[in-house]
Amino acid sequence: MLQPGLQGFGELGAWDHWAPRREQSHRIGPMLAGSLPLGTSQALKYEASYLTGSIFAEHAKTFSMRLQYVY
Repeated sequence: MLQPGLQGFGELGAWDHWAPRREQSHRIGPMLAGSLPLGTSQALKYEASYLTGSIFAEHAKTFSMRLQYVY
């Protein structure tokens, strides 16, 4: 099963005192997730995303991938 989606992350600073905009980080982009069954009670779950945005006022592009074995 393949599931498209959108993923985003942001860091604003300390919860009680947000950092100035130039010190904050924000990233967003498309993602794909899904699972491959391996028998009756096991599976491989996967997730991959490509995010763009800023990290501490610098333009950033990030690729993230996760693979999980469920048993």
